[in-house]
Amino acid sequence: MKIQAALIHWSRGENLGLYWKFFWWRKQCSVRIVRDMLTFFLNRMAHRHGGYIGNGAKFDSKPILPHGLHGVYISRYAHIGADCWIYQNVTIGSVDRKAPQIGDHCLIGAGAVVIGGIKIGDYVKIGAGAVVCTDVPSHSTVVSQPSRIIVRGGRSMTEFYQGRAWIELSRTALRHNVEQLQTLLPPNCALMPAVKANAYGHGAVLIARELNTLGVNAFCVATVFEGIELRQGGVAGEILILGYTHPQYVPLLVQYHLTQTILDYPYALELNACGQIINVHIKLNTGMHRLGENCENLDKIQRIFACQFLHIEGVYTHLYVSSEGSFLIRSSIFS
Repeated sequence: MKIQAALIHWSRGENLGLYWKFFWWRKQCSVRIVRDMLTFFLNRMAHRHGGYIGNGAKFDSKPILPHGLHGVYISRYAHIGADCWIYQNVTIGSVDRKAPQIGDHCLIGAGAVVIGGIKIGDYVKIGAGAVVCTDVPSHSTVVSQPSRIIVRGGRSMTEFYQGRAWIELSRTALRHNVEQLQTLLPPNCALMPAVKANAYGHGAVLIARELNTLGVNAFCVATVFEGIELRQGGVAGEILILGYTHPQYVPLLVQYHLTQTILDYPYALELNACGQIINVHIKLNTGMHRLGENCENLDKIQRIFACQFLHIEGVYTHLYVSSEGSFLIRSSIFS
């Protein structure tokens, strides 16, 4: 009975670490009935998370899934390189049994679609919402169709049909949303919107500058280069980088007045050793296990505060679950 209960628990897919163990075991297994059993449990686990990875999909290393398998679909014919980041609701699909061959160190933003027998080079970034059906060379960035604001009544409706698809943004709706969110905040608390991945396909500079006019003066981005794009686009206020920045780019943090996240104590030592004063926020891991110094490591956290060249302006964390049960957590926070 204990074995049966354990198998049922595993099949629920609540542990992605176990999912990948099963995945590699199936890859190495030569006994068909065992492979079939592993495939069954893998499909159950993926379904539990709302995703699917086809039997036959190849990975050079375990992919980094910041949002788990939520909405992720990967064809059985796909080949994913090493150290790739895949965000939620990504589709890597096949056409006539031909699927993308994706290189190493790639990032695929939320909602992106990569489809067909195409080749994606190394170090490619595919923005949120982008649709990719042609080859992409290494060290390239793919973005969705550029955003533009269409003011109702101000232009001819024929402009809507100049392209196959467009994004229609409303300043009035954005202003309303900002005002509604601000009413929920306690005194002395301000919004810090995330405009990473080109503001999730809406246009990072366009959205951030509009938010500036509404009194929003703090933003989050994923990388140092996204932060530089905002600065060069005229965006004012604090810009916090949520992800890793290599120490060689510390001069860019200083030049563009960007704030870097401290991901853990060893990373704090690396940045401090650069000898330039930089503004930072410390991220604490309170159970999500993505990034951040463990909140129980009080000694290491105190040592981060003692770093000479790190000007600490804030501390933050992430809710310890991404989807299931998060409603109850949010309710308890805002009640």
